[in-house]
Amino acid sequence: MCIRIAGCRRKRASYASVFLDSLVIGLLARYDRAFVPLFAQAHLPRADRKGKMSFWRQLRALLWKNYLLKRRKWYFTIAELFLPLVLCLILVVLRTLKKAPTDPHGQTKQFAVPLPSAGLSAMAMNLCPEATDKNDNGIPFYANNRMNEFLKLMDNLASNHSDLSLQELDSLGKQVDEALDMEEGNYDLFHDYLLKAKRFIELWRPIHNFSEDSFKSILTANVHSCSSRNGTNSTNSGSAIPTDYGGLVFEMMKVVVCGDDKGMKRFLTVAEGTGSATQKQPKQAEPESASEKSKDSMQVLKYLGNRNSKVLYAPTNVTSMRKVMDKVNATFVMLDRARQWAQNYSMALVELDEGFFENIAVRIGKVQNRIGEKRRRPVVGDFSFRQDSFRQALCMFANWLHGVNLDIFQGFSNGNELEEFRLNAWQHNTTVLAGVVFDLKETDQEELPKHTTFSIRVNVSMTESTRAYRNIFNYPGPRYNDKYYMRGFLFLQDLFERAIIDVHANRSIREPGTFMQFIPFPCYYSDSFLRDVEKIFSLLVVISYLFSFALLVESIVAEKERHLKDVMHSMGMDTTVLWLSWFITQFVISTISFAMITLLLRFGNMLIYSDPFLIFILLELFGISAIFLSFLVSTFFSNTKIATASAGILFFLTFLPFLYGTIRVQSTGQPLAGWIKILSSLSSTTALGYIFHYVLYEEMKSTGSHFSNIFISPLNSNDSFCIFYGIVMLVVDSFIYVLLTIYIEAIMPSNGGLTKPWYFPVEAVWNKFSARLEMLEGEDEESSQKPASSENFEQVPESLKDSEAGIKVKKLFKRFKKGVRTYAVYDVSLTMYRDEIVVFLGHNGAGKTTTIQMITGKNETIRTA
Repeated sequence: MCIRIAGCRRKRASYASVFLDSLVIGLLARYDRAFVPLFAQAHLPRADRKGKMSFWRQLRALLWKNYLLKRRKWYFTIAELFLPLVLCLILVVLRTLKKAPTDPHGQTKQFAVPLPSAGLSAMAMNLCPEATDKNDNGIPFYANNRMNEFLKLMDNLASNHSDLSLQELDSLGKQVDEALDMEEGNYDLFHDYLLKAKRFIELWRPIHNFSEDSFKSILTANVHSCSSRNGTNSTNSGSAIPTDYGGLVFEMMKVVVCGDDKGMKRFLTVAEGTGSATQKQPKQAEPESASEKSKDSMQVLKYLGNRNSKVLYAPTNVTSMRKVMDKVNATFVMLDRARQWAQNYSMALVELDEGFFENIAVRIGKVQNRIGEKRRRPVVGDFSFRQDSFRQALCMFANWLHGVNLDIFQGFSNGNELEEFRLNAWQHNTTVLAGVVFDLKETDQEELPKHTTFSIRVNVSMTESTRAYRNIFNYPGPRYNDKYYMRGFLFLQDLFERAIIDVHANRSIREPGTFMQFIPFPCYYSDSFLRDVEKIFSLLVVISYLFSFALLVESIVAEKERHLKDVMHSMGMDTTVLWLSWFITQFVISTISFAMITLLLRFGNMLIYSDPFLIFILLELFGISAIFLSFLVSTFFSNTKIATASAGILFFLTFLPFLYGTIRVQSTGQPLAGWIKILSSLSSTTALGYIFHYVLYEEMKSTGSHFSNIFISPLNSNDSFCIFYGIVMLVVDSFIYVLLTIYIEAIMPSNGGLTKPWYFPVEAVWNKFSARLEMLEGEDEESSQKPASSENFEQVPESLKDSEAGIKVKKLFKRFKKGVRTYAVYDVSLTMYRDEIVVFLGHNGAGKTTTIQMITGKNETIRTA
């Protein structure tokens, strides 16, 4: 039942409005006390005199409300201001530990690196750390190395003792036993032999690429195997020598090849008998790690150390091909002979009695006469050596070579068989390093053709594709990681080319040796710190804004959850004012935070060359886009806790396209297409990621990002993306987020509300050409002229018919659930006039509240005119 209270004058209506105003203020104060001073300033009677509150007064009231909320939760406000600075501050602290380069690197002339034709000595020197000296051709040399002396010694030893056998040593041992009974010493003679044996240890030094500790463990295993095989029970072989002998031999490699005299004093102390092999170095002395040069140079050795590694070649049914392979395999044959010699020599020393080395200085003159002149050597200094150490060193060397695959080449009659073996190599537990196929015919049996062609097919894991050599970004400095050299391709090419030349010349061509040198590079700045943080800098900037984003979503959803937004709407607040108030509030906080971040990055030596104002603009555009994104996210939630947790996750998920693109570029070595970057930049966090990625590229080039170069990509010429495109995408993202927020808020209003159809943007056009709409308007016009005939409805007094109508309701219907025949509100038409109070009376469920909610817009209608 609808009852009209007519005849109320303006004054009485004002009292009623004041009563409603007080009721609303009390209701708002129940949820949030910040609204009390808000609406106390915007008193409704004053608004009643001017009509609805103006846009600016509403905005000022809402800004005051937001200010009070921020002031009440001051700790969250401080966190919003300074939390983004924490991650940037960490980067600045790390930057202070690793300062930015102030002086450019001078012009670099790369060292020449050897190929197999340069000789074993040059290859061995390549294992040493970086040399400080080099000749005019860039070939490094070590002033203190003893390689020449060592080679002369080995040549002398091999030429005079190549015929050494077990029988001679056995005979020699018997003569020495007899000589020991004489009264003359034999010290100097055997001193000479053992000195040469001591020097022999220096040749087979563990590869510098291995660590000292790992080599000690190998030596320990080898010594035990040697001792068990030879049946010795020396007191030193079990514990003394294996414990620290690896470190001793490790130091001797530096002396012979690299010219490093460190460790020589300790070696001489042990060799002279004044110390023990188990003597430990001081605790503060740490093992020296291999240099980057030696690690890169000998990557191929880890493949050769595998006993199942093979280099395939074809064809084998051509005589001239066998000649080539004999030349190629000569080095490996020499190493195999050295292994056999060391093994035989170590076994021969077992036959010597331990007493052979006791009282060695007694009766040396008579011993020399008994042994014979051909065994006589001049005495060299006062130096002693232990038989056990020398024998075990030879045994270690033999065992070490036994673990290296020297039979690396395997031939096939033709290329088809080679390919078939390569495809089924896993069945033979074989790793195929490469395949070499010569283009030979049956007529080439005896001699190679003058123009010999062959192809080297390397395992794909040992080389890089051509695209990989085209760096996406040219980092300052020379490029030195050439896998064609590091992984052995050029080694094979040099071996086979030299072998072909030797076969054609019918002799071994020793000189000139082949070295490879990288192109010199001009002066440049190299900032390794920026290269380290390049991949994570954008992520840190995005994560720093995560807290502010989640807190803004929480504040917006909290108003919907407490129905504060609905109450403000019922009092005449426009949705645009609410969104604008939150935007201004968050924009002010973000601006302060971004200004501090910009200053921190500039004066913290993170972005030295870039324009600080440009960096600030980039951060501001990202902040604006993030605010609009938070508006969009808030439209999907009506529960504060769920919205806060989900907001952080969704914000991070928007950054995943950038992470995926970065990982894909690093793994494939191929740049992303420009349209892919633009499409993925529809996410504002991804757009910011690409922008700061390019900013760091410009920073590493020592040019920095400025307004003059934001239209140019710092990457190679085939990249169509640039910083300017990222800025445009941030602006586009902001507009997209605003439009989506308006659309979703209309079709999915919070807590019910008036729901618009999904096609509401074109609804006006649709209704214009709808005949049904015209019919409804015609019926409504007729029904509005007919007086209400219901006995439950009070007729409109004649005094109000000429008054101004405030609200008109025509044919209002409401049904809460589809399929239910009973309507909650059915065909209600009503006109409310000014200066009157309308009251709905009825039993529970009569539709009073539903009608008021539909009139105020809190609930939707299913049909109305």
